[in-house]
Amino acid sequence: MKRPLAVGVLVVFAIILSTMAVAGLGATDEQAVATIEDKAPDYSPWASSVWSPPGGYGELALFALQGGVAAFVLAYYVERLRDGTHAPDA
Repeated sequence: MKRPLAVGVLVVFAIILSTMAVAGLGATDEQAVATIEDKAPDYSPWASSVWSPPGGYGELALFALQGGVAAFVLAYYVERLRDGTHAPDA
């Protein structure tokens, strides 16, 4: 059981690394702004942020928090499935 899991993890990491190498690490927000400025140079945003975090780490911190929560939820359910404590089908 452990060997297929390890192979699966390696395959996922290989796919992620290969797509990052091909696509680059540019943020999608920056790409969207560049596209809008290219297609409609006279565009002006109709909404603005209520609050923006100080420094450039706000987006990074939220992304890390989202990843941590997702990893916790995934690990929790995988552990429940492995232990057999999941609820039976009705």
